[in-house]
Amino acid sequence: MKKIFCFISALALLILPSAPALAAVQATVNPLLSSVVYSFHFDQPVLDLNLSGVDFLYALTVENTGATANVGVHQLCLYQDDGPDGFDGLGLDSDLGCAAWSVEGQYWYWDDLFVFLGDNPRLFVTVETTTLSRTIPLQLRIPSYYDKNSDGDFDADDDRGLFVLGETGLPAEALLDTSTHYLDWRSGSNADLFGPKIAVTNLYDGDTLFDGSFYTIEGRARDQGGALIKSLEICVDEVCQIGFNLEDNFLYWEYDWVFDHDGEHSIYVKSFDNAGNVTTTAPMTVRVDNSNSYSAENSSYTVSQTAAGLNQVVSVNFDIRDVNNEPKPDIFVQVYESTMGGVRLDKNEGFSDENGEIVFETWSTTAGEAMYDVYISGDYYDTFTINYSVKTVLDFETGRFIKLADQSAVYFLDTNNIRHAYPTQKVWESYWGADFSRVEVVSNDIMAGYSLGRNVTFKAGTLMKIPSVPKVYEVQNTGEIRWIQDELTAKNLYGDDWAAKVKDLPESFFTDYEESDPLPVG
Repeated sequence: MKKIFCFISALALLILPSAPALAAVQATVNPLLSSVVYSFHFDQPVLDLNLSGVDFLYALTVENTGATANVGVHQLCLYQDDGPDGFDGLGLDSDLGCAAWSVEGQYWYWDDLFVFLGDNPRLFVTVETTTLSRTIPLQLRIPSYYDKNSDGDFDADDDRGLFVLGETGLPAEALLDTSTHYLDWRSGSNADLFGPKIAVTNLYDGDTLFDGSFYTIEGRARDQGGALIKSLEICVDEVCQIGFNLEDNFLYWEYDWVFDHDGEHSIYVKSFDNAGNVTTTAPMTVRVDNSNSYSAENSSYTVSQTAAGLNQVVSVNFDIRDVNNEPKPDIFVQVYESTMGGVRLDKNEGFSDENGEIVFETWSTTAGEAMYDVYISGDYYDTFTINYSVKTVLDFETGRFIKLADQSAVYFLDTNNIRHAYPTQKVWESYWGADFSRVEVVSNDIMAGYSLGRNVTFKAGTLMKIPSVPKVYEVQNTGEIRWIQDELTAKNLYGDDWAAKVKDLPESFFTDYEESDPLPVG
């Protein structure tokens, strides 16, 4: 195999120091006890290896020192210790794949590894046997490093040993496991005396499960001896239930454990094969604790507005609480809308933060009523609606301007004969300056015949503020205002003298306006 430096060496550059500073790679064999392995058995460790050094292992060869080579061996497989300390194999240790057999080299090899040695990995080579008709010895060794082309690249059939990225491979001398493993044959009624191998892959002795009504236990199982698994049961507090077969005769299985009470529970798995052999795992103690679980009753959410204009962002703020009414982090919240096109969400799902909060933002490019469904911890929680509509542009210029003879108040009379008061002179001046020549004087009776509508707002493009809030807003032609968040934006839009253009508005008239999204910074 050639080294693929477009990916591997580039990654190595991110992690490794320059080549001269690399720590020497070391490999040591941990002697195993001699063992007997029968037909159609798997996950039987026959080589235990420790590696160290700041580098990456990418190829490895092993050979049988006996004259039988690969007779009786279906395949050798490689694991990296990743579960409890020591060999576990199926479902618990990291599966690095099975070796190919080199007919010319008379060895097994892996050439697609990428094992970081800085973690001081422990590797296990395991044997899986095939049909055995006689007893066959298996004693593995890693041959001394040999690179036929002296190019650092591993070439199957020719090269041997351990190949790493950063320096010359190893070992200088062969690494031999002094134990011998005998591949033994059995026949007739003694052919299969072993039950299935079982692994629980997502639950360990001493674990505590929080917040929930059930937990899906996952695992793997495979029969030793070549038979099929007949049944697999998960036993909780001595009550056994059948597990669900996901794939390939319980190679992958799961079981939904429904909690009936908090506290400690004893769990083990039991499996029979078709030959009547049974395996029972060691019991594990698992605690269930729902004392601080999520509470739907104590949780809540708010929608910033239920009516919005097109492309106007609406915030949906969740406050997730536990049964003690304390903020509950790490609770899964989902919000979905599927009733009309054009609706957008910044995200559909997420987890509550350390304060029990999560915020969703939504908007729509089309008008109509959008319906949103809320799910918390996978369960339906509530539905809310937002009505999106095209905002009406306010026209306070096309119409008449009227007042009474004995009063100073001026009104704008729109085309529907609705009169709108100018709350301050500055509002009038934002349209017409000091020019009042267009104002008509009407009688009390005529004035009384016109219904009173909303106040006239500042002309679109006016900068305004109120005394108690240190924010400057830009007025829109819909009566909305948008906060200008920084001075640079104000200068870009209104020039260096922007501050002189800001109009003050008494706070009592602030409700004439609807606050919309802030203008983007810059």
